[in-house]
This record gives sequence, structure tokens and C-alpha cells, in this order.
Amino acid sequence: MIVVLHCWHKFHSWTFQDSEEIDDCLKSMVYLVFVSEVCLSAVCRRGHDDLGDHYLDCGDLANALKCYSRARDYCTTARHLVNMCLNVIKVLLS
Repeated sequence: MIVVLHCWHKFHSWTFQDSEEIDDCLKSMVYLVFVSEVCLSAVCRRGHDDLGDHYLDCGDLANALKCYSRARDYCTTARHLVNMCLNVIKVLLS
């Protein structure tokens, strides 16, 4: 049995000979989506952190606090959450 799987992009399609090949491909697609989301969230989180650092250096504590707080939406690990909390504390102590 030959199966043709069409990807979300109209120019990509793959032909598979068995279900094992289909499973491997689907696992790869799921992993790719996961990695894409994590990478995008990391970029957004770092962007908010950098902007918060800039506002903190300029003395604009209100905007620094907003930026550091917005980074919370993009925290994917406990370490990111701790870093975000420390940044907020840094603003509150300034």
C-alpha cells in the first residue's frame, strides 16, 4: 500500500510505503512544531527582557516592570520563571 501525505505547504508531499514511515514522519512534524513554538517563545521572552533592561537603565521603572511582566507569558521552564521574578524584584528595589 502506498500512502501520499500532504504537508501544510502545498509544495511538499511525501510517499510512504508502510505505516512505520508515516509514524516517523508524523513524529518529526510534531517535534518541528514544538521546537518552533519553543524557539519563538524564547525570542519573545528575551526581547521583553532586553527591553525591560533598557527601560531600567533609562530609569523608566513602570515600563521596565511591564516588559518584565510580559515575559512571563513566554516562560517555558522554571528557570525562566525565576529569572522573570528576579527581574521584577530588581525593578521594585530600584
